[in-house]
Amino acid sequence: MGVMSSEEAKVIEVLKQNPSGLAATQIVKLSGLKKAQVLKILEGLASKGVIAKTVKGCRVTYKVKG
Repeated sequence: MGVMSSEEAKVIEVLKQNPSGLAATQIVKLSGLKKAQVLKILEGLASKGVIAKTVKGCRVTYKVKG
């Protein structure tokens, strides 16, 4: 996967602790990071194939692949 920032590692750790997936707002609360930061990290990790993004209606959830 390459070099990962501490913020990316924090988001991945939160997702690993919640294998059924989380919404971005839940990740913000659990990680302590700012919403804009989390959204940028989630999009980056999804584009790298590290996490899966699932859209059901207006709800978007993220979880670690594998």
